[in-house]
Amino acid sequence: MSQGMRVLQAARASGRVKDEAKICAQLTSTSFYQGEYAKALEYANRCHELSKKFEDPILFLRALYLESAVHRAGKQTDERAQQISYFHAVKIAEEVARFYEIKALNNPNLRGKIYIR
Repeated sequence: MSQGMRVLQAARASGRVKDEAKICAQLTSTSFYQGEYAKALEYANRCHELSKKFEDPILFLRALYLESAVHRAGKQTDERAQQISYFHAVKIAEEVARFYEIKALNNPNLRGKIYIR
């Protein structure tokens, strides 16, 4: 995480938006596996925000399915909050699947990730 944060700060400082988005996607996964769901969602949201402007939609879709995964795995103690988080995850996953179809992408690896998450 510390190396990722240094690289992220360098990308931000030099205005390398695509690199920042890619690093945020990686930090999302790392935070997720460490159980830091709030931090993972923060990175996924930043990746989403940055990548929606990119011509190539792959990183944008990745950001969305990462957001969905974080919401699905969220560790709320309240059952109602868990249900809300899960339904939010499903909504995002459906949005990703629609976007994939609308863009007529042909990327089986990405499609698998969308439907598995």
